[in-house]
Amino acid sequence: MCSDRGFARISSMNVDIPRPTTPGDISSCEFDSHADTCCLGRNFVPLYFTEEVVDVTPFTDRYDALRDVPIAGGATHVQLPDGSEYILEVHQGLWFGDQSETSLLNPYQLRANGIHVWDNPCDPKHRLSIHDPELSVRIPLEMVGTFCSFASRVPTQDELDSLPHISLTDTTPWDPSHACFTLHETEEEEVVDGCQVASVMSKYNEARRVAAAQFSASDRLLRLISSVFTDRFYEEAVKVSTASCVDDDLRSGFRVTRRVKAVMKEDSVVKEVKYRPKDFSVDRHSKYSKEDLMRQFRLNEKAAQLTLDCTTRIGTRCAKNPLSKRYKAPTNPSRYRRCGGTWYTDTFFPEEKAIGGHRCCQIFYNEHYYFVYTMEDKSSKSLMRALEAFACCVGLPDELVADGASEICGKRTKTRKFMSKNNIKFRATEADQQKHNKAETAVRIIKTRTKKLMTQRNVPKRLWDYTDKYESEILNRIWQPKLGRTPEEEVFGETPNISEYLDFGFYDWVWYWSVSDKVAKIGRWLGVSKHKGEHLSYWILPISGLPIVSSTVQLVTRDEIRDPKYHDLLTNFDEKIKARFDIKNLRNNLDDVPAWSLLDEDLAATVLNDPLIMEADDADVETFDKLVGAGVSIVRGGERMRGVVKSRMKDEYGALKGRTNPNPLLDTSEYYVEFEDGSSDSYTANIIAESIFSQVDEEGKEHLLVEELISHRKTDAALSLQDCWIEGRNGHRKMRKTTKGWMFLIRWKDGSSNWIPLKDIKESNPIEVAEYAVAHNLVEEPAFAWWAKEVLRKRRRILSKLGKSKYWRTTEKFGIKVPKSVEEAMRLDRENGNNLWMEAIQREMKHVMPAFSRATCTLEEAESGKGLPGYQKISCHLVFDIKMDFSRKARFVAGGHLTDPPASMTYSSVVSRETVRIALLIAALNDLDVCAADIGNAYLNAPCKEKIWIVAGPEFGENAGKPMIIERALYGLKSSGAAWRQMLSASIKDMGFTSSKGDPDLYYKPQMKPDGTKYYEYLLVYVDDILCISHDTKSIMDEMAALYRLKEGSVGPPKRYLGADTEISQAKSGLECWAMSSDSYVREAVKVVEGFIEADGEKWKKPKTPFPKTNYRPELDESPLLEPELISRYQQLIGILRWSCELGRFDILLEVALLSAFSAAPRKGHLEAVYHIFAYLRNHSRASISFDPTVVDFNVDFKHFDSWEEFYDPDPEIVPKDAPEPRGKGVTMSCFVDASHASNKVTYRSHTGIFIMLNSAPIVWYSKRQNTVESSTFGSEFVALRIATELVQGLRYKLRMMGVPIDGPTSMFCDNESVTKNASVPESTLSKKHNAICYHKVRESVAAGWIQVGWIRSENNLADLFTKVLNGEKRLELLEHMMTRGSG
Repeated sequence: MCSDRGFARISSMNVDIPRPTTPGDISSCEFDSHADTCCLGRNFVPLYFTEEVVDVTPFTDRYDALRDVPIAGGATHVQLPDGSEYILEVHQGLWFGDQSETSLLNPYQLRANGIHVWDNPCDPKHRLSIHDPELSVRIPLEMVGTFCSFASRVPTQDELDSLPHISLTDTTPWDPSHACFTLHETEEEEVVDGCQVASVMSKYNEARRVAAAQFSASDRLLRLISSVFTDRFYEEAVKVSTASCVDDDLRSGFRVTRRVKAVMKEDSVVKEVKYRPKDFSVDRHSKYSKEDLMRQFRLNEKAAQLTLDCTTRIGTRCAKNPLSKRYKAPTNPSRYRRCGGTWYTDTFFPEEKAIGGHRCCQIFYNEHYYFVYTMEDKSSKSLMRALEAFACCVGLPDELVADGASEICGKRTKTRKFMSKNNIKFRATEADQQKHNKAETAVRIIKTRTKKLMTQRNVPKRLWDYTDKYESEILNRIWQPKLGRTPEEEVFGETPNISEYLDFGFYDWVWYWSVSDKVAKIGRWLGVSKHKGEHLSYWILPISGLPIVSSTVQLVTRDEIRDPKYHDLLTNFDEKIKARFDIKNLRNNLDDVPAWSLLDEDLAATVLNDPLIMEADDADVETFDKLVGAGVSIVRGGERMRGVVKSRMKDEYGALKGRTNPNPLLDTSEYYVEFEDGSSDSYTANIIAESIFSQVDEEGKEHLLVEELISHRKTDAALSLQDCWIEGRNGHRKMRKTTKGWMFLIRWKDGSSNWIPLKDIKESNPIEVAEYAVAHNLVEEPAFAWWAKEVLRKRRRILSKLGKSKYWRTTEKFGIKVPKSVEEAMRLDRENGNNLWMEAIQREMKHVMPAFSRATCTLEEAESGKGLPGYQKISCHLVFDIKMDFSRKARFVAGGHLTDPPASMTYSSVVSRETVRIALLIAALNDLDVCAADIGNAYLNAPCKEKIWIVAGPEFGENAGKPMIIERALYGLKSSGAAWRQMLSASIKDMGFTSSKGDPDLYYKPQMKPDGTKYYEYLLVYVDDILCISHDTKSIMDEMAALYRLKEGSVGPPKRYLGADTEISQAKSGLECWAMSSDSYVREAVKVVEGFIEADGEKWKKPKTPFPKTNYRPELDESPLLEPELISRYQQLIGILRWSCELGRFDILLEVALLSAFSAAPRKGHLEAVYHIFAYLRNHSRASISFDPTVVDFNVDFKHFDSWEEFYDPDPEIVPKDAPEPRGKGVTMSCFVDASHASNKVTYRSHTGIFIMLNSAPIVWYSKRQNTVESSTFGSEFVALRIATELVQGLRYKLRMMGVPIDGPTSMFCDNESVTKNASVPESTLSKKHNAICYHKVRESVAAGWIQVGWIRSENNLADLFTKVLNGEKRLELLEHMMTRGSG
């Protein structure tokens, strides 16, 4: 059948539109390549109706035509095998509604919209499916008889509003007769009548292509839906020869199909018009027969045939009789030559604007040949000029590949029209797969060579456009081994002439003839002028700074350069150029002229061996892999070992394992790593990246641990004993304080070694250097005498104090004595008048006994190894501890230090506290329930992975003294944590959950509420503590209880989790949500400190702030150092306070961070400050953080600019391909950032404070000293902003891998206007280069669109609480927006 599109409006015609479908109608969508337009049936719902109607006529007169069928857009619902659901939109389709049981999809209409359709069941490379490359969604098809189809149904309104939509066809008017596709013809041949001829379909496709080319747009009156051919047509097709000509009868038979009739509308009166072959002339214009060519060109038969074989005939016309209108002018095929093949193109932006006004450069590349075109901007108009220049100078390619920039790939751009008009196939690379565009390689090569040339020749940066062109022309004329010739000859077929490039080197001094002044002038040579001037014309830089073209040029000789009378002339030229280009430093190379000749053997070898011009096909994938060859330090078997990344890992089919990602922490590519001991293993890229990042600080500086001082050396710069003294004003002699002239050879922990100046190693490791000086009799040398002995004296004093406190630390916790044996536990119970420790022992032994089995041999046989061959003997003991709630705990553990399992067997499940906070927020946001459970004796559920046995102790009762085999995972074994994690993880995955890659101890599962709302239910695992977030937590906990023993009373809404109190409370917004507090923990901790205060005879105070005074600075405290016992007490109290901060008491975060820096050698004033913090907690014991889902508007104006592309090449935020589909309500992220510049009055380092919220819920709080000294507030604020950006980036990744939708970019609030403007305005520049890393990291993130930086007043910056010691009133104002506080 065929459809003829009328132009009558539906409103003006009495059109009977088929009845709309109803939700739930299920039917199939069948693919029909014989239909020229998609037909929408009962499984579609109409989205809109256009103002056009068509008449649908069948392929034979035996059936009636359908009149006035409306053109509409419709939608249908499809559910994939993995449970994901989508809405499929089909535009420009024929609406049949409930009149059609099935819907027909035209695969070519889908392909025209970029949808991949694989409907050939015989295709071995693709499964039957349709694929949307933008969303990476694949819809499987099934074969029913000879039809490909998939099932779908009418969607509901909620599904239309909430589900993701996929547009299968375009909204622009669909004209099947104008659709253009590249036909991939088969090379198979078949035998007909004993002769090999091309396959019927290959010739048929060729006939269609040639015939279609002969129709002008105005001549196409027929719109064919079904291609129906007579037997004679196929007989004619088989007779087609392999030559390019097409038989006249075949052309006529194809162009007019006698069984098809078209219906035209004229004034709403339907007329049927029959078209006959005689209406078209086949001899009025060019023919394709050999005989016609013999007559026309006066050739013999053989010459005519060879001429047809080696020429093309594109652009012929077909005439309609009589001549009644003007011919539409087709594209002139002879205007451009065809270079053929696949070419790649890309745009790159140099650092500065060129002298000619150019800002960017477009490069075209076919893996060998380079074509460079400079442009003022990356507009569609400039790209069109670049494409036309490429077509004129090089030719028209068969295929052009570019990135997804809208300026070039937009369907209505001039570039796309130009490519369509000239039969150039266009292909765009995926958004995050720029590596597939091989023009990136060309850009890298051109940039590298240009930079090297400009540096060597001292070329001003604003001449980069001439340098780029020169380098590309040189590369095109260099012989390449892969081609066996030059790229110039490969593209144009002619031997290139390089004589123009031999006389001069780029930016050489030259004389040129000034036609106007009729005198020779000095200038610089800028390359060959190809399209301006006569042959052998060159680009010259005159003293004016505006390049000109001259054909009369001579090289300035070396003698002339050395001649004093020309020296001032050349110097004046460079000074003028320096002023013209605003160059601060320009060297005057007047001593010599470097020789530059492409015929130099050394230079030729350098060019040919340069890895930057290695072809991609010649190189292994590892050639360009940044990790291959990298040195790494990875923990294996409990020890850190150094290794080298050797290569990528491949599977059994030779394919690379894992997925690459520009973000190294998201890269799952697998690598082969070889270690120093000869062993090897495979690791993913993100593990390798983490091992590298773990060795650097937050500013990116590597920190290495000293293994050993190997040797030293003394240079001539070192002072002698006679020269090391200086006289003061009073005549007294003083020793010079210098380390000059001394070097140390250091072996680092990672295995490397190098020489380090004494001044550097003395600062980082003074004690080790002083000990080395004593051992090697260097302590009297001037470089050591003034400091080494004093360091050793201090060291002995500090270590003596710390050494005495070591035993106290292992016998007390929170001030409570911890027993070391069963006997001591019984004694403590007697002293305390209770049986807390014995009850803990009995509880533990009751549950641990199933982990053992009695060995069948005697103790003597087991000891000799004969009774238990292959087993290793270890020891076991009871470990006593005090939990965070101060309850007693006994744990029977094995001596895991006696075994050495692989590192892969030593991991345990520990969900992060940040993930717990996010989960509680999601529960409130999506109205989900929360349930907790504790698995009893969790490790004992897992089998022991090691073959070990013990001698039973007295706690085993009647089995005491007998050999016992450990069959279950005992606490204390290194492999027990991993064994339990593996077992629990497998159980959770069997329940349908998936481990999140953002936090592997969080598991998610897609689920739906009874009302149809989609969400994820979560399981969070912290060793044996389970937290469940779901609409139906009971069924999950019942399933968990069927697998493991859940502790009695532990199942239900959590009251405590990870030491924190949890409850449902009413937030300030009025909504009910989960809240977390450390009230119970703080009260118990305060009781411990009360005992210390009373013992010391002190009294509690009731402070309003954590520090005694707002001007108190711990670094300036000069009170006496603490005694050993008090040092240990100080350290434990700091530990309690730090855990309180983790549980939500960030109102003391800054003060605790400042005091933590003095844990090694605290002073009396520091301990009093710690007591003061506990007094503050005692007075303000009730405080909680609420995970309120309410979105907060901070009323900050964010500046947004569209000109980032001029300064960066920003990619949108990378969403991992394996991230789960977002479900549930989205979250808005806000981040407050602040820095206190030079707040430490000793080291003058700044302090960073960061506070991150999701909606109104606090998620991340950060207060830490910066690792570098910044000279300005601007620098310290940018360091803080960069740290915050990285924290936000990690948090956004975690949310995506949890399936949580993120609404918009993260709002970053900063109270420094200068930093805010520099981060937000594209045109801003940086004067202090040492801040470049932080500066560009933040700006690139803003350019990518996933953060926005806004200014906020200092009094409204919540992060101020983490950088400045504030007074009580100011603290309360900020805390009012951050936490809920109750009365003490």
